[in-house]
Amino acid sequence: MTFKRAIVTAVAPLRIILDGDTVAVPFTPESLIDPATLAVDDVVRAELSGNRLVVLGRVGGLVLSDASTSVKGIVELATDAETITGTDTVRAVTPAGLAAVIDDSGWAAPTLLNSWASFGGSLQTPRYRRINGYVHIEGIIKAGTINTIFTLPVGFRPPLRILFLVACNAGGLQVYVKSNGDVTAVAYISGGSNALVSLSGISFAVS
Repeated sequence: MTFKRAIVTAVAPLRIILDGDTVAVPFTPESLIDPATLAVDDVVRAELSGNRLVVLGRVGGLVLSDASTSVKGIVELATDAETITGTDTVRAVTPAGLAAVIDDSGWAAPTLLNSWASFGGSLQTPRYRRINGYVHIEGIIKAGTINTIFTLPVGFRPPLRILFLVACNAGGLQVYVKSNGDVTAVAYISGGSNALVSLSGISFAVS
């Protein structure tokens, strides 16, 4: 990679003569400034790397135009608030800003109640997660009573009580997820029992 001075010989399309040459380069170089802001005989600074030639700006001060979807240039970074609003068309989003938009709580393990316990072994332990306004519950439990299995924290609760049917042994178990956060075993059906209960598949919107 080398840097050279150059003289503008044309702007539409952009043509330049590199310092020490007698004729303009036979192609249009890339440019970090809008060629329309240049004039013939302007002195510019160029970067030459292999077959790639890029005009960086005028000598005596780097003058860059605003970036667009087709032109390289200056861009302002969006704040988290601007990223969340999602209407700005000129600012760039950072990874941190993107994380502010994506609602992902990550997995968390609940405190099991009323003798409910993780089944153990190679089976998934109980856990819950909120992604973009939806809560997902999964895991295999055992040995509890017909009562509250665990309580979801604020922000992970449905606006109204929801009834789910989950698998357990050869039958099923009716499970309520309540607006106060209680995930409650209600009743076994078709020969279900507490020997093995799967919570996987419980999913709902928090608003």
